[in-house]
Amino acid sequence: MSPRSLFGNSLIALSVSCLLGAALSSTQARAEVVSIRADEWSPVNNDPRALDRGIMIDIATAILAESGHTVDYKVMKWDAALADVMAGKHDCVVGALKSDVPSGFLTPKTPWVVSQQTAYA
Repeated sequence: MSPRSLFGNSLIALSVSCLLGAALSSTQARAEVVSIRADEWSPVNNDPRALDRGIMIDIATAILAESGHTVDYKVMKWDAALADVMAGKHDCVVGALKSDVPSGFLTPKTPWVVSQQTAYA
């Protein structure tokens, strides 16, 4: 079970967590393909073939496009996604809590999305 499933009824701050290569952080202008992997967790990230790929994929795609980069997004098991990013096979995971990712991952100071379940009566 993913550690994220334990937070079903609490406030969740989500971000893209990356181990990006030097190409994206260098001063040279060069378009790169950024590979993003995660398990499917709607509405954060959905099936990559769906019309709505998820809010985090939309945000990442828009931000990376500003620098001429493109996104290669695919769904895989959460533990495998983390392991592959750690091994350098892929660049990022989405929908991660800071506690989900090992040290060495880059995470933004401010989460991209905050999710909260609320009941109205």
